[in-house]
Amino acid sequence: MKPHKEGIPLTLSIELVRESLDMHNQQVLNLLAYDEVFLFGIYGIDGVGKTLLATLVENEVNRKGYNVVWVTISQKFNISKLQDDIAKRICVKLDEKDEKIRADKLYST
Repeated sequence: MKPHKEGIPLTLSIELVRESLDMHNQQVLNLLAYDEVFLFGIYGIDGVGKTLLATLVENEVNRKGYNVVWVTISQKFNISKLQDDIAKRICVKLDEKDEKIRADKLYST
């Protein structure tokens, strides 16, 4: 992994309808090469290739020996449900009620 360079944004806006899937795949993989980038989101209307892009990125990241946790967040967002979904994927039991304590436990795993 290479260190993050000052001035380079750590966010990526993906507009899958207008540009090719290969370009977006490479953009995500380039961002994931920075140590500070360990999370990204993909959003857009139905049928534009979000799942396909996520699958391509997941396959490449897994091929390089890293782990991927893939969760879906609905429009009715709930932090506790998100934490539970992540915990389930990484086989961690969250008994705590406080979301900050739960977040610390997930982060330290």
